[in-house]
Amino acid sequence: MDAWIAAIKADKSDLATAQKVIRNRPSSANDKCNNADGTGLTMEQCTGAADASVRRGAGRPFTDDIVECALKPLVRGGTPLAAVQ
Repeated sequence: MDAWIAAIKADKSDLATAQKVIRNRPSSANDKCNNADGTGLTMEQCTGAADASVRRGAGRPFTDDIVECALKPLVRGGTPLAAVQ
């Protein structure tokens, strides 16, 4: 990791940082999940989710239609605003 970061910092090209990260990636860096002794794990073992999604592993639903919150009617004094109008 240190060598990768050093190579990115030493890259004086006009490329965007993201491109420098890709361009300077060492051949020893790979996309896989290992346990402490270096044994390779499946994505399900690594994330706890059969579809390899960390969101699913955290208990989120398969759908992405509810991301943060839903709007609710304004309530004043316990009465929905629509009922007052």
